[in-house]
Amino acid sequence: MADIDRCTTDAIQVITGVSIGRRTLKHVNYGKFAATFVDTTGNKVVRVRLLPKWPKKILDMQDFSQFVCNASDEELFTVQEGKVTIQPEDMPGFPIKKSDCSRCGEEILDGKEIIIEEKSVCQNCAYTSYFTIIATDSCFT
Repeated sequence: MADIDRCTTDAIQVITGVSIGRRTLKHVNYGKFAATFVDTTGNKVVRVRLLPKWPKKILDMQDFSQFVCNASDEELFTVQEGKVTIQPEDMPGFPIKKSDCSRCGEEILDGKEIIIEEKSVCQNCAYTSYFTIIATDSCFT
């Protein structure tokens, strides 16, 4: 689980082979240079976070790159064991639940619907959406 939407998440994907599309990487944007790794077969959980203290001499990206390349793991990271509860619908694999939004008709996977007046509603329709539809099928005509 990556805690930021910056280059750290790209590095995690490249180094470990996890991906959002295969549901082996979860993204939650807490704005932290940290990630939690879960062995789903053995239930071992490790959180790795970047240490917040950097030498004052780091003024630009070149200084940063040089520091990171020469620093030890202990100078860069702290590692902690922990626990994580993962719901069955959030595990990798085929969706275990599907429903259709009663308002817009779009399919909702993995139990992410909201029940309003006993009907399934997608989060976009239930709450303020990040987009507004201004035309239907305008891209395809």
